[in-house]
Amino acid sequence: MARIRWVLLLLIFLNLIAGALAQPQVTVRKNILRVQKVTPGHGSSTEVSVTLLFESEGVYSFTDNLVFAECGSVTSTAPASGYFCRDGRLRVSWLNLSVSSGEPLKYTAPGVSLLEVSLVVSAEGQPLQLSCEAGYCRGVAPGVREVNYTIILSPSSVIPEGVQLPVSISWSIDPAFLYPIAFSENPQSLRESGTEISFQWSVFLSGTYKLSVVFEVRGENPWGEVLVPAPTITASLDPRLQLSLIESYRSLMASFMERSLGNLTEMRNNITKLRDLLLNLSAQLEEQSAMLASAAGAADQASDAISVAVYQLSSAAQTIESAESALKRGLENASNALKLARELAQRALENAEELEREFSKLNITWVGNYTFSELVNQAKSTLTTMQSQLGSYENLLAQYSIAKGSLYTGVNELRVAASQLRKLGNMLREGSRGMAQLAKGFREAAELIDSTILKLASSLEAQPYPEGLLEFNRTITSQVVEPIGEVSVKSELMSDVVYVSLPLLKLKRSEPQALTLPSYAAPRRSGLALELAALLLVAAATYAVLSKSNKRARGSEQMLAEIRQLRERLSRLEVE
Repeated sequence: MARIRWVLLLLIFLNLIAGALAQPQVTVRKNILRVQKVTPGHGSSTEVSVTLLFESEGVYSFTDNLVFAECGSVTSTAPASGYFCRDGRLRVSWLNLSVSSGEPLKYTAPGVSLLEVSLVVSAEGQPLQLSCEAGYCRGVAPGVREVNYTIILSPSSVIPEGVQLPVSISWSIDPAFLYPIAFSENPQSLRESGTEISFQWSVFLSGTYKLSVVFEVRGENPWGEVLVPAPTITASLDPRLQLSLIESYRSLMASFMERSLGNLTEMRNNITKLRDLLLNLSAQLEEQSAMLASAAGAADQASDAISVAVYQLSSAAQTIESAESALKRGLENASNALKLARELAQRALENAEELEREFSKLNITWVGNYTFSELVNQAKSTLTTMQSQLGSYENLLAQYSIAKGSLYTGVNELRVAASQLRKLGNMLREGSRGMAQLAKGFREAAELIDSTILKLASSLEAQPYPEGLLEFNRTITSQVVEPIGEVSVKSELMSDVVYVSLPLLKLKRSEPQALTLPSYAAPRRSGLALELAALLLVAAATYAVLSKSNKRARGSEQMLAEIRQLRERLSRLEVE
């Protein structure tokens, strides 16, 4: 029973695989063209044309998805079974539609304008007032020699930020009528032949883009008009190109960095070591700055101490100087008194004998049994001793004066030393500030390197694509063909392109050449009248051919030459 059960399960599994393998599959290639018609002064409108190309024939049921659509009528080559529109997304369904291999299925629907386009035309530096309708814009510029044509492009608000749309702007003009003489931006390609000048720009549009071309007017049509053809503007919405370009650019930059800087990991390690070295230098400089600041404080304290000592020594010197003055005066007084005493003693010795006789008469007894002469001599000797002592005091006073001068010199030198110490403290303080600033700079450099390391790490590890571009990619790639039922559909988006349709510009430069014909009647001669009528018919036929042509013909120069010949012949007929 177990074997039978396993066999049945195997058969069921094989049947499921066979059913899956037998499920029909069809490949559908999809192309989207968004034609944005721009009419200056009237805004713009967009019509989206979708083409589905099936690789194999059959009967299929499916739903196609379209983004950036507006809800409106949908027309298709094969009637749709139904459609649903919401939030700019359109879903169109077909049930049991019979398709042939290689036969396209097309449908159109209104769409959202994805580009903001404006047009500014000026003649001789003055803006022109344009009247636009039915694919044409008309303006009046009598005798204009130069025309400035300016286009301003920008993505609309529905395009996410970070998306760069590849935009191509191309122009083809006839040099017989217009010739480009100035560009706001040189074109990437420029080709000139005898009857056509073509030039083209390719840009990635992410913001406002302005392009100006100045044309020199070289000719006009017979109606006195200058036709300025509109440029061809296309934008690709396929983000795969942008993603591939970003990936290529990223690979190129990584390869360049590898070649120029070596291994990125090793570079990151070296930058980290440099950051650590700068941090260590900053710390050491901060320590040196603190030491210098401390030395500056010590120098200031020493200067203050010396200043106090100078003050005290100056006070002491002043006190000693006052005492010196008093002592000097006392010594002078004592010296004078001694001098006077010696003179008196000398006089006493001269009269000593006479005085002794007089004293003896008076019966005076002297102390110690000294005679008057002996006492006078002893007093004189004492005065001499005192005089010598006064001399030694005077010598001491002179030495003191010398010492006082040295003291004042020392005080001045101490005062200078205090000032120098103050300056030294200021210099040390400035050095401390400089080292602190240098340490701060090293620390800021280390922090900057640290942020660079983080940015480098994030750039190597983070998502290389902008989120807006990824969102836009998801939106565009969601435009797939979904199967209904058992059929398997492989949907391939081949292109999604915006084509900007700008109006043809007609500038009225002069009056039509036909109005220059004479208004008076020519002489009535039958032969000349018939010839004149024939020439007028030929001219009218030529004008009719020119008016029916919507674009410049390569034989326009020949037609103009024929018209000039007709005018010359008419002039000759008038003269005759």
